[in-house]
Amino acid sequence: MRLPPKKRPGNAILASDWNTLVDALAARTPRPSAGMELVSTPGGFAYRARQAAASTGAALSDCPFGQIVTWVVGEGEEAVTKTGIKGGVVYAGDKVWNVSNKELNLEATGTFLVWLEIGVTANVEDGVLLPGLKTSTAPVWLQAASSGSYPSQTIPTAPAGVGKAIVAIGLLTIADGTAKLSATGCGTIILSHCLGSLTIDSRCIGGGSGGGGSVGPAGPIGPTGPAGLTGPTGQTGSTGATGAAGPSSITGGTTSTLLPGFLYVDSNGHLTTNPQIPGVPGELLVTLAANWHATENNVTAPTSGMDIDETALILAAGNWHVTGVLHADSAVYSGSSAWLGIRFEGGVANINAASSYTKHVPLCNSPSQPAATTTVAVASGTDLTNPVYYSAYNASASGGHHTMEVSLYVHVVVATSMKFLAGKVNSNGSYYVQGTAGETWLKASPV
Repeated sequence: MRLPPKKRPGNAILASDWNTLVDALAARTPRPSAGMELVSTPGGFAYRARQAAASTGAALSDCPFGQIVTWVVGEGEEAVTKTGIKGGVVYAGDKVWNVSNKELNLEATGTFLVWLEIGVTANVEDGVLLPGLKTSTAPVWLQAASSGSYPSQTIPTAPAGVGKAIVAIGLLTIADGTAKLSATGCGTIILSHCLGSLTIDSRCIGGGSGGGGSVGPAGPIGPTGPAGLTGPTGQTGSTGATGAAGPSSITGGTTSTLLPGFLYVDSNGHLTTNPQIPGVPGELLVTLAANWHATENNVTAPTSGMDIDETALILAAGNWHVTGVLHADSAVYSGSSAWLGIRFEGGVANINAASSYTKHVPLCNSPSQPAATTTVAVASGTDLTNPVYYSAYNASASGGHHTMEVSLYVHVVVATSMKFLAGKVNSNGSYYVQGTAGETWLKASPV
C-alpha cells in the first residue's frame, strides 16, 4: 500500500489520503493471537506467550533453568556422571539459543547466586531506538557469592542499541557433595525490549513448567516519523594559543645536537635526552654510581659540604612524592656517629601531606640481630626553604650497615633543588655511602 505524499502547511488533506493513512496504520497495528497476548508497558507494549493449564505430572519433571539434574558423559568404564543446573532454550531477537546444562563442582561448598548474562542489540532505525530486539549473543552461565546481589541490566540506548540482559536463575547451595537450587522460576526464557526496559517472559514462578503456547510472528514495524529541522550552525570558536616548543628530536635524514644525558623516546615519540634516568613519564630518578667517601665533619649539624651533588634533582612547580634510600657501609664503627639526610635548597616548597623519614640502626654486626627502626614524622605545612632533614647514628658495634629512608609529599611553588647529604658527627674515621646500583637512590614522582 503506497502512502499519500507529505503535505505542507496550508495544503488541503483529501478524504482519500486520510483513509489511505488509516488503512496503513490498521495494517501495521499488532494484534494478539491464540499463542501470544499483548502486555501494556511504560514504553508501549510487548508480546507474552499465553500460559496453558499447569501440568498434572511431577512438579520438576521438565524444568529448564529451574532444577538440579544429572547426566552421563562417555560410555562403559569411562562413563562419568555429571551434576548441574538444567539448561534450556532462550529466545532473544533473531536468535534461538539452546543453552547447555551448567556443570557444578560439588566439592566447592557454599551458597551462590546464579544467573545468565546475554548481550542484546535493540532495533534502531535512523538513529532512533525502537521496541523489540534485533539480535543477541550466546548466553553465559555466571555465579557469585550470595552475600552480594545480581548485576544490573544494561538498557539499550541510541544510537548503538547495545545492552546486557541479566536473567536470575536462583540461589544455589552446595554442601556435603549435594547441590540444591532455590529457583527464581522455571521454563523457556523469552527476552523482550521496550524503550527504557528489558523484560523476561514465559517463566513459571515455582512448580513445573506449563505447556506454553507457540511463539507468534513479530508484528510489523510502524512507519518512521518525519525528521525534525536541522538547527543552525554555531559560530566558529577562536583559535587557541600556540603551545610551547616540543623537545629536541631526531628525524630521518637530519642531525640534531642534543643536551648531555640519557637517550630515550618521550611520550610524543621524539628521540631526546634527559639529565635524569627516565622512569615512568614525569618521574625523576638518580642512583649513586660509585661509593661516595664521607669525610666532612661537624658536631652540631650537617653542613652544605656534606651534599652528594650527583644525587641532585630539580623539582619543577607542582606536587611531588619524594622517596629515597641511603646506605652507609660498615666503616661506621662502634662509638662513632654519622650524618645521613636530605637537603632542599633554593626555590619555594612545603610539605603538603603526611611525611616522614625512617632510620635503621643495626645493634651489632651479627646477621641474626635485626636493626632498631625509628620513624620521625614531618608535619604537613612545614616550610622547605633551605632546610635539612637528617638523622645522627651512634654505632654500637663495627660492621653494621646504617640506612635512612625518606617519604615526603612536597608542594613546589618555585623550582627547588633536592639532594642527599652524608658526613661525620665527630673526629672518628670516615665511611662510604654505598654506590652499588639499586642500593642508594633518590626519586621524585608527580602526584
